Formats: sequence, structure tokens, C-alpha cells
Amino acid sequence: MRYCSVYVSSFTKMSLMLLILSVSVSAALAQEMCPTFPPDVLTRTAACTSQAINTLCVGQEPTSIGFSRGTAPFKTGDLLALDSLMVVETHDAASNAGLALMTSDAGVTANPLQMIVYGNATLKTGIGVTTLDLPTLVVTNQEDYDLNLREGPATTYNTVGLLKAGSQVWADGRSPDGQWLRVRNEAGAAWVSITLVQIQGDINTLLPLDTLYTAPMQIMLLQTTSCGGLLLQRSGSDRVHVQVNGADLAFQAASLIVQANAQDGLQIHVLGGSVRLVAAGQTMEIANGQSAVLALDDALKPTGTPRLQERFPFAAVANAPVTLITSDTLTCIAGVNTSESLTPYSGPGESYTALRALDTQSHYAVTGYSTDANAQTWWRLDGNQWIPQSQVQTLGQCTAVAQVAPPSPDTLSVMPGSPLAAGKKTIFMAQSGSDVMTGTCSTSPLAICSHPVAMSPNDDGSLLWRGQEPIDYRLVPAGQNSYSYAGRNFANDANLQINLSFTSSSAWQMTMTTVYDRDPQCNHTFYYTATAR
Repeated sequence: MRYCSVYVSSFTKMSLMLLILSVSVSAALAQEMCPTFPPDVLTRTAACTSQAINTLCVGQEPTSIGFSRGTAPFKTGDLLALDSLMVVETHDAASNAGLALMTSDAGVTANPLQMIVYGNATLKTGIGVTTLDLPTLVVTNQEDYDLNLREGPATTYNTVGLLKAGSQVWADGRSPDGQWLRVRNEAGAAWVSITLVQIQGDINTLLPLDTLYTAPMQIMLLQTTSCGGLLLQRSGSDRVHVQVNGADLAFQAASLIVQANAQDGLQIHVLGGSVRLVAAGQTMEIANGQSAVLALDDALKPTGTPRLQERFPFAAVANAPVTLITSDTLTCIAGVNTSESLTPYSGPGESYTALRALDTQSHYAVTGYSTDANAQTWWRLDGNQWIPQSQVQTLGQCTAVAQVAPPSPDTLSVMPGSPLAAGKKTIFMAQSGSDVMTGTCSTSPLAICSHPVAMSPNDDGSLLWRGQEPIDYRLVPAGQNSYSYAGRNFANDANLQINLSFTSSSAWQMTMTTVYDRDPQCNHTFYYTATAR
């Protein structure tokens, strides 16, 4: 990325602004066009949440279902077994939205996995399980010490628990080489070395399991539009694995939405908890509020390495039926549901300082609420940004958000000694120096050439700083003659930290550090000096 054009023409500025507006409007329109599910449908489908494990419940038609043994008639509310399920489609030729809810043991015995296919989505199984009743044998630890239980049939797998001395469990499978047993107890499934335990019965009666994926719909091929998805939710202390379009997703207690198509790739949006992604030889932890994106080919198979995004677009999850899941991991998030620019404030009311407009391509965590002098309710978003509840759309457990005390009125004041204290716009010529890279970096150094900077004072004592990007950054007082900014950059693909100090009435110095989402362990730092023109 190079910023080597000192001047940006009016035409270029206009083109950039039109592009930004076009992207924002498109995202907002896409969100508005996605069908939502009526309350009566969600109420009816909620009855399926107590369904038997390894079954599917039809929540709303159009939903078509294919079986390995042919088709069977069904109606909304019917329960169907997963063991012969081959494909679920929750749409028709006119893209009308359907809804189906599944529960699966996902290879564990406790706390089943909930899977909700919704909107315009097609889900195909990638595993041929013909029976859920695997042969079993009783296994005993006769040693006087605890044995490690592992995530897979080798010592290279992580330890996920202990088989206590003298305790018994039951085994439902063996590794192909016969050296490991898959055992189960109330905590779930794991593997133990056959040389360390006593087995009651013939090990050859156990089926050889050469994969972590042995349950129906534990390996899946997903295809969605932007208005469809696969909602996964589970609560538990043991880890489950599912494979979606060649990517392994492992989690204990988490809520997430998966979308997939050749154009946008495989997208994993984490609504709560955390998920470990293994794909293309890479391992990545996706935390609450983050998403991972993996490019897919026309056959919906991975073609590259995953990349982490600090925030997912609110529009990507806006129509997900999250009310159908019961999860302590779910939080409350908010997003822009209009194409118009929305201005947050530093407190609940327009008497507080106006902040930078909300990003229509992002979501925000809701951290509290309060009311203004007119009894209007405001959400407090992450970053201490306040917005009227009526102006944004929310998703998740928002009824659990606590009321908080509003902040004290803003007391920002103009710092003396700067040429801006007189209340005028000033142009500076800035020298950025070279890119000082720290951390673990996979990107190349950035090049920022000398360029003019326009700075304008606000009535509240903050400054508007504009360099080569077509927006202003609002810098707030941070000390005597010092100002700072912390937030997203113009392109919304990086976190930006600016610390600026005036060294005289006509000069300042500044440190600007950028951390890109695609290279989160790398810091790009520039040390600016500038003088008034």
C-alpha cells in the first residue's frame, strides 16, 4: 500500500466518496432485503429445541429433505432421523426462506450440538453413517494413576481429560492400527492407549474409526447466499468437531454462523465463545465478535489460507434466528439498519460530543443502556459510543444488557499554545519517515510520502485531522498540547492509533501505528514531523 500522491484531485475524491456510499448502501439494502422469520414461526420452531438427539425438525417451508433411502412425506413440526439424511435445502426456486433445526451428538454424549439451517441455504452430509448404535465394550483403568485422554488416536493430540484410576468407561471404536480406543463418559468422547487399560470383550467387535467425524452431519458441504446460513450452538466442557467445506471447527461452548459460496468464500462469524479453525494447514483461534474467511473454488473447496477479521458485518448475521438457541455465550450486538450515516455521541444525548459516524460494514457490542433528558433510551456501544436504540438493529441477548449511569458531561477544552487555539483551519506539510515494523509481520513495509495535512478545531476542544485519506480523524485532548485517536482506519481493515503533540505554535510531531486485520501481529509505525505552510 503506497500513499505517494501528494494531491488528490476533486474528481478522485468524489469517486472515492461515491464508492464508499455505494458499498454502504449496498450493504444496507442487502440487509433490508433478507427475509426474517415471523414470531409465530419462531415460537413454533422453538418447540423443537427439546427434540431427541440426532433428529431434524422442519421449522418453516420451503424446506426440502433428501434421504439415502429415498424421500418421505413430512410437514412443518415433524421430526426426522439424521442417520439417513443426505441434504437439506431451506429455499425454493423463488428464494423463499425456509428453516430447519437439527440436534446431533457430534461424537459426544452430553450437551448435543444444535444446528439451524435458515434462509437461502443448502446443506449436504459428507459422511455415510448407517447406524447410531455402535458396538461397545467396557474399559477399566486398573493402574494406580490417572491416564491421559486425548483428542485423537496418538500422543500428538491434545490432552482433553483424565481417566481416573480404577474408573470404568465404555469404548465405541478403535483406531485402524488397533492401538487406541475411543471411549465415552458423561463428559464426551476421547481416545486412550489400548496398552494402558483392561478391556472386557473382543476388541475386534469394535468398528475401526479413522476420523474424528463419526456422527451424522458432522461433515458437511454448505452453500448459502448472503441471506442464508448455518447457525451452530453448543454448551459443554468437552470439545466437539465439525467439518464444513473442508475446514475443521472445534469448540466447547460457542455460538457461530457459517456462510459459504464461491464468491465470498467460507465465512465463520463467532457470536459468542471461541472457535478453533483448522484449514489449509493453518490453525486459528476465532474469538467472540471476530470472523474468519477462507477462499473457496467453484466446488466450494478451500483454495487458500484463512484470514482473521476483527469484526464481522452486522448485515451478515442480521436475519439469523438466534432466538431459537439457548446459550450463555451469546452477547448483544448492534448494527446500522439504514443507508443513512448515523452519528454516535460520547453520552446518551446530543448535548454530548458527536463522534465519528458508525461503520455500516461492521457490528458493535452493546455494553449498556441509559436514557437522555427526554426519556429516550440509548445503547452504549463498545468504544463508549452512544446511539438511540431506535436507530440501530440488535441481535442476541439484548434483554440482559444492564442499565448504566451516563458519563459526566464533556469537559474538553482547547489546549493553549497551538495555532489552532485561535479557531482557524491550518494546513501543515507533514513528513512521515519510513515504516518501522515490529512484531511478527507477513506484509511488506508501507510507503507514505510527504503530504499536506489539514487540521481544524472543534468547539469541544477536539481536532479534525485529515491527511491523504478522504475522511477526518477526530483527535481528542490527551494532555498539554497533546491529542490522540484510537479506532478503525478509513478502509475499516485495520486498527489505528494516533498520538500528536505540538512542539511550537507552528509545528507538531506525531506517532501513527496501524495494525491490519490481515496481519494482526504486525505493527506499522510512522513518526511524523510537520510544520505550518
